[in-house]
Amino acid sequence: MIAKRHFLRPLAAAALALGSAAYGGQDELPKAEALLDGYVKASGGKEAYEKIRNTVTTGTIAVGEVKGTLKAYHAAPNLSYTLIEFEGIGRFEEGVDGRHAWGLDAMNGARLKEGDQKSLSLRMATFNAPLHWRKLNRKVETLALEQLDGRDHYKVRLTPETGNDLTVWFDKQTGLQSRLVLTANLNGTDTTIEVDFSDYREVAGVKLAHKVRQRVLGREQVVTIERVEVNADIPKERFDPPPPVKALIDAK
Repeated sequence: MIAKRHFLRPLAAAALALGSAAYGGQDELPKAEALLDGYVKASGGKEAYEKIRNTVTTGTIAVGEVKGTLKAYHAAPNLSYTLIEFEGIGRFEEGVDGRHAWGLDAMNGARLKEGDQKSLSLRMATFNAPLHWRKLNRKVETLALEQLDGRDHYKVRLTPETGNDLTVWFDKQTGLQSRLVLTANLNGTDTTIEVDFSDYREVAGVKLAHKVRQRVLGREQVVTIERVEVNADIPKERFDPPPPVKALIDAK
């Protein structure tokens, strides 16, 4: 699918210290490993995840007053293709074929992602990613117990082998993920991306968020999932890079 941090540092540190004290101290926070395994259990369990080999997701996307459609294909182990179409603007395509991460649209043309951008795209393309958090990260740690929208959440930092850290929030009561914050390189600038997940619904035994809100550079985009098809008959070539991207790969 997919799914992208620091001002007033002294004040933030003081607030974190006060928050830890209010909840009985940092030592009483659950281990990040337990929270990550707990998320797998809360969202359906390992066996349910392992029965799903691929997904085809359809929905809508809104960026301010601009609305469009979204269709995304994902398959094991790390294949993805997403098509977003805005009426009057055009098509935006992104994909991962297991080795390469790419984008294609009328404004920017074809491009291959490299460096941290590529690492992040490959990570996000990992199918059934909640099962593979140990492989995807070299370090995980619980930072605090905080409130989001009036509910207690555990804040966890994930440190991958390459690229920037990711921070996730797990609802204390449900164990489900509510927020993800990451830093991505957009047009040559490191940019903070905040993503909220809600409206979890069960699909083939696994609870998936059907509402995704992403905030970046002061703008919000909202994805509403209408349907998720599992174990679909997806042609293998669906994940092949399109000709303009293939030309860039061949030229390397």
